[in-house]
Amino acid sequence: MKSSYRCCISTIAFALVAGCGSDSTVAPVDTTGGGGGGNPPPPPTVALIATAPLPVRLAVTNNTLFWLDSSDTPLNRISLANGDRTVLVHDVPIPEYAVPDGDNVFWIAGGRLFRTTLDGTATTLLADGERDLAARATPELAIDAANVYWVNTVGSASCTPACTFTIRSIPKGGGTATTLATTTQPIVSLAVANGFVYWEESNVVPVDANGTVGSMIKKVPSTGGAVTVLVNGLLNGRIAPPSPGFVPASWSPIAGIDVDESSVYFADASNSSTSRVMKVATTGGTVDVLFSETTGSQINFLRDLAQDATTVYAIDATSLQAIPKSGGTSTPLATALTSPVSLTRAGASLFWIETTCCSHGQTGSIQTLGTAGGTPAVVRAGISAPVMISTDGTHLAWTAGGGTGEVEGFGNLTRANLDGTSEATLVEAAGGGPFATDGVDLYFANGFTIKRVPASGGRVERVLIGDAAVRDVALDGANVYWLEEGPTLAIRRLPRAGGVAATLATGTAPGSVVRLDATHVYWLEHEDAVHRVAKTGGTPETIIPTTSGGITDFVVDGANVYYAEWDGKRIRKTPAGGGAATTLATPSQVDQTRRLTTDGTSLYWIDQLELNKISVSGGTPTTLVRQLENLAFPASGIAVDAQSVYWTEVAGFTIKKATPK
Repeated sequence: MKSSYRCCISTIAFALVAGCGSDSTVAPVDTTGGGGGGNPPPPPTVALIATAPLPVRLAVTNNTLFWLDSSDTPLNRISLANGDRTVLVHDVPIPEYAVPDGDNVFWIAGGRLFRTTLDGTATTLLADGERDLAARATPELAIDAANVYWVNTVGSASCTPACTFTIRSIPKGGGTATTLATTTQPIVSLAVANGFVYWEESNVVPVDANGTVGSMIKKVPSTGGAVTVLVNGLLNGRIAPPSPGFVPASWSPIAGIDVDESSVYFADASNSSTSRVMKVATTGGTVDVLFSETTGSQINFLRDLAQDATTVYAIDATSLQAIPKSGGTSTPLATALTSPVSLTRAGASLFWIETTCCSHGQTGSIQTLGTAGGTPAVVRAGISAPVMISTDGTHLAWTAGGGTGEVEGFGNLTRANLDGTSEATLVEAAGGGPFATDGVDLYFANGFTIKRVPASGGRVERVLIGDAAVRDVALDGANVYWLEEGPTLAIRRLPRAGGVAATLATGTAPGSVVRLDATHVYWLEHEDAVHRVAKTGGTPETIIPTTSGGITDFVVDGANVYYAEWDGKRIRKTPAGGGAATTLATPSQVDQTRRLTTDGTSLYWIDQLELNKISVSGGTPTTLVRQLENLAFPASGIAVDAQSVYWTEVAGFTIKKATPK
């Protein structure tokens, strides 16, 4: 990466180019032919198209301008005919936990609580708070007839991660959120029943003599009021209090809590690979052990609980157990399961997710089994990185993505009927990234993931999860093409109609720009050479060999490849099939992050200082606009149509055009 700016950039984050002014001004243009007589043509008229924070990429098609910026609505379009502006992509976080409730699904992402209609057409932010993931606060939420309950954290400069946790409540229809309780121990599970909110706090530390330190279960009225401790740090007497030379640790909550009319059901684990299912009355008192298992594995503990009128159901790393609430012998309903997580019940059916953990290409399935036992059946297979599942008795809702999705740029919330029919993705996580559009669809990249949205606006759809970070995207009528950058580069292709992705070529990282002509895909490799491969595949060709000092951008027009040198500062062209390069222009400034576009007649470029053009046949460059409000990084966007040239001024937060071009 280059670090030396021209015009003495200030060191503040969004500094203007020092000495270049704050207004774009039309510069004098050169005389015709750079040496002939006659009057110069009139300067172009500069007009403001839109304002946006850090606009960095442009495309124009069908009298519509598209751009990428750094806002929470990062992909946008504006009609050049009437100025109507449309948000195409909102910055949507990865759903972590969801609960369906009739016509809506409530879900959590970070500290934010959302409500999405069951048909996925409307999503509402109900509350915007904080939840420090490092503080281990649960993403679980709970609902009753009127309200939604969830957990936030309260940040503090003196406590990192956050060490204050709150239980919040808000009406389902929206309104003012209320804090019901505050604690200084991580809240790791949440439930609501009987007019109370119940929660579990995890703090496996040395206990004190009266159990006021350590893991606990508490409750508070759902309308607010006094907090009651149901299970204390000494597990209500099951852990011996400290004595001379002996200070035991508190208990270790796992698998969440579940509540019925009379009891709270919960689980713990020990370092001896033993885990237990227990219960305590909703008023507190004696803790009874309903089930205990020692697996001999430090990773095979109980993972989740569900219950009906008579039975508690529990899953561990390999099995599903039915445990009588009244005590007695448990029954294994299923064994040899593949890492099940997140158990839920609807009527006489149990549902859970099976998956492997935390790796690229992770997939999982939703399994079901009757409460009486039998053979598990697959409800839905092939889910990318599923995380949790829940039900309202009629619908299933599940989230996917998790930690893998955070890295690779995907995650969603999906609902279906209990038998898996009528499946619909309600929320697809999305953000800003490199894009390409033909005016029909807009394809863009988040992390490893290619997504699509109608160019006129609509729902975001996941197209494909790649194998490495996507650095650029290109589009023709039949296919979408992209460049993946991992330890090596890969140029890949996928039919827009769907199908199997093909790797057309590989190369040396890093890489960035992808361009197309009628027959080939071109890419910038190692930031200093341009290669191409046939769209149908084949042997890659080197079109521009390694260029000392690097290349900032290139474009193609079918006949030639035009490129901008970095340290070399020249604007050059070379035949599209390879050959000797010709210098078109040599701007006076070096280290400029120039971006290029062409209309087949002229080549246009923008840098931190100016907007220029030159005939693709050569000649004298024309400066169209000077005194731009730009930075070296991120670079500006530039596009051209039949009448105008369009560009972004990154530091000025503006998108402009010059007419005639």
